[in-house]
Amino acid sequence: MNPTKAPPVRPPARIAAALLWLMIILCSLLLLDNLLAQFFGPSKPKGTDFLFIAVAGGFLIVAAFAKKARQKLALAMFASLLVLLPLEIALTIASRQARPFDSFVNPPGLHRVLEPRRIKGASPVAVMTTNSLGLRGPEFSDEDRVRILCIGGSTTECLYLDDTRTWPALLGQKLNADKPGVWVGNAGRSGLNCIDHLTLVRHLPEAWKVDCWLVLCGVNDLNMYRHGTADDRIRRSYELTFPYRRPGISSTLQRPLQRNLYTWHLMEKVFQRIKEKMSDPNRAVAQDREGEWVEQTLRHLIATTTTAETKDFTADLQRYRGYLQQIIAEARTRKITVVFATQPTSWSAKPPDDIREHLKALGADEIFFQWQANSALALDQFNQVMRDLCKAEGMQCIDVARVVPPNTECFYDDCHFTEQGAEVVAAHLAGALKEHIATFDRRAAAPAP
Repeated sequence: MNPTKAPPVRPPARIAAALLWLMIILCSLLLLDNLLAQFFGPSKPKGTDFLFIAVAGGFLIVAAFAKKARQKLALAMFASLLVLLPLEIALTIASRQARPFDSFVNPPGLHRVLEPRRIKGASPVAVMTTNSLGLRGPEFSDEDRVRILCIGGSTTECLYLDDTRTWPALLGQKLNADKPGVWVGNAGRSGLNCIDHLTLVRHLPEAWKVDCWLVLCGVNDLNMYRHGTADDRIRRSYELTFPYRRPGISSTLQRPLQRNLYTWHLMEKVFQRIKEKMSDPNRAVAQDREGEWVEQTLRHLIATTTTAETKDFTADLQRYRGYLQQIIAEARTRKITVVFATQPTSWSAKPPDDIREHLKALGADEIFFQWQANSALALDQFNQVMRDLCKAEGMQCIDVARVVPPNTECFYDDCHFTEQGAEVVAAHLAGALKEHIATFDRRAAAPAP
């Protein structure tokens, strides 16, 4: 006699139906959220997002047209959620215990290799890395006797210079040559201005664990006020200062929703690695690997500059002064020394022959040269506000703007430093800071055991 074959084990009909509807609702919400992000959100779906969209959309199609398979697929997807959800919760709890603040200036653990061969004076190979805090520089150490956080925009970030050739890194090398134990970190990020620097020192926990804020600013503030975007900048300052949020389930959800998952971030890393392998390294994109972006930006600026006239910055200078005062107030509240540095550029009323010939080759005319001369005068007004405020408040202002010569040896465009320019900046900063660095020493200030 043949044994009777046992029937397959199936979940009760009500449970199966409930799971089916649960997955239909979740997939529908995910698709709706991505649709809202596409048309209304600042962060639109891309890359790995479309894999999640495809899975959700595929399930809804199966649920609508394949009645026999839809409950099995719903059960399989629910089982996957049961495995992934505890892992997501565990990773969220662990990361928040290590660092409650979940946003970063740059992605932690970043490793980016650039070959800016199109930029004269940049590093032949520029390796940009960040530590676990999203800062360009070493990790904090118990051996640190002085910690200096460099704050600024792209002229502090130094994207096309190797980690070891940026001015913050060179500053650290020079200060440690006399007496080891000086930590110098780089919180610079392209486009940030004084409004964002205030946002950073108010919210970044690592900024409160240092002894000195070294703030280089001015040119991005000038450009912001020139284009009349200050009010919009105030509204968007937090998201622009901290564009990278650690994954994990929290009250501050990212859009699209799947970007809150560690699973998404893992898949995104894999996707980006594949993309790098398959992409053409010569393709020109913003801040591209070879630096073609720099010349494209300069050509665009020359082509769109049709008048040498500039605006009256009187009211803007008062606002700029106000933000600098608020940074000083934050530093005093937290008992941190703040040192300001004026902004150097290659703008000049009488540009050197090498810069003049370079710009002419890109299409510059006399209107553009007069625009540069007016820009130099305008920027000096912002630098003078910094000088006067520091004098009035008893703060140190290191006048880098009057030290770095406006030539192609120090700048590869209007304001970004070559390796030699970064060396000049670091040398001047180190010389000025050495006189005061003893007052930053946390060990000297600590009580004896």
